[in-house]
Amino acid sequence: MGKSGFINPRQVAAIELVGGIGERLGPLTWHRTKAAVPAGPTSLAAFSSSNGLNSGVVCVYLACQYLPTSLRRFYSTVYGGNCSPDGTIRFVYPQDISQSPSFKGTSDAYFQTLKIAAKANVDYILGLSGDHIVSVDFSQVFLQYPELPENALVILAKEVPREDAPRFGILNTEGNKVLSFEEKPALDSLPKREGKFLASMGIYFAPTTVWLDVLKKDSQKSPYDKKSGVAKNPETQTNFDIGGDVIPWMVKKGYPVYAFPFKGYWEDVGEPKALRRSLNDILIARSPDLISNPKWPIAAIAHPQFHSNGDTYFSSGRFDAKNSRFQGAIFSPGNTIHNSHITNSVLFGGSASPSSQEGTVVRGSEIRNAIIDKYVDVGCNSAIIAPDGSLILVSRGTVIPPNTRIESKGDAIVASLEELVCHGGNLMGFRSRVSPNVEFFLPNGTNVTIEQIFSY
Repeated sequence: MGKSGFINPRQVAAIELVGGIGERLGPLTWHRTKAAVPAGPTSLAAFSSSNGLNSGVVCVYLACQYLPTSLRRFYSTVYGGNCSPDGTIRFVYPQDISQSPSFKGTSDAYFQTLKIAAKANVDYILGLSGDHIVSVDFSQVFLQYPELPENALVILAKEVPREDAPRFGILNTEGNKVLSFEEKPALDSLPKREGKFLASMGIYFAPTTVWLDVLKKDSQKSPYDKKSGVAKNPETQTNFDIGGDVIPWMVKKGYPVYAFPFKGYWEDVGEPKALRRSLNDILIARSPDLISNPKWPIAAIAHPQFHSNGDTYFSSGRFDAKNSRFQGAIFSPGNTIHNSHITNSVLFGGSASPSSQEGTVVRGSEIRNAIIDKYVDVGCNSAIIAPDGSLILVSRGTVIPPNTRIESKGDAIVASLEELVCHGGNLMGFRSRVSPNVEFFLPNGTNVTIEQIFSY
């Protein structure tokens, strides 16, 4: 039997996970949480939170953990007084609920944040991810939810090709009812068949009471130790993960779990190339144009500027360009570009203030196929070039001396020796999960090996 009635968005609060480390983004997350990575005039987290607020939810609770300062600064700039304990944007930290310095996992982050959100007496919770570029009107979910069985959990899902399936939670459905759910399955374990697979978008919707029930039960289980060599018992053990533990357990226990097929734009930008590709979609090709729709605003600190006469590029906020050529380039606020040539690159910039002199500066140089973090200074007559299909990532605050040429054979990371040594664990993870042959360069152009980095 279906339910009857109508869900008023004011009955809904959103919990958005914004505390991820983002190891696969390399140096772009050495100084900020993954959700705070810039996307033109906005940040990754703003896409999900703006979608929620545009859909009418009463409040978005941001579950923070890793390096939250950049994210807090962004939201405070955009929302002012509405970014507060009583505003439409509310930050929640592990220490707000317990003495623990961190959440145990995504399910624990949801559960602990829910303890605060539930005090607002909302009937439903919308679960969001802070590291996706997406445009979705949740009012369609609110409209169709009353037709589902009582206390259903809804998972927004999108079809993906077989080769991409191991990156996501994969749903097996009958109609829209979820029969099984497997988090990040191995490619060789998937059925060899034609067609696409239905993947979880990491966006969920359910009554508050359902969330409290299943998350409390997960919190009471013992942490699973993979090193034990013993298979995990899902009845008594957990990794505190929504996709890996909670949803499969719900399906197995017979909870009503349903897929909500999604046809719009959604990209998981967990890797640098995916980030650049998605930013090119929405800011250069404007297909779709997610930033400049006044009927569906995405929180931003500056107005977009699209340039397509001759050169094709995007800029926002403070942008000083003289005697330069740009093609497929994306500039966040705070860039100064003089006598330079920028191609197929993303520059994060720095200060958005028109009176500030801080930010990324490029003079008399060429940049091609790169993502340049904030406050980078590229000296005159220098070059930062990766071949087509590859990317060079330049760490925040890097100073490239004049007359320096950094030309990689493939993907590369440019940072000071101190930073490379400090983030050695991240470099190993980046090599194993993203780019096995990534090169490492010092700001003066010296190529160093991973062995040399670990010898210091």
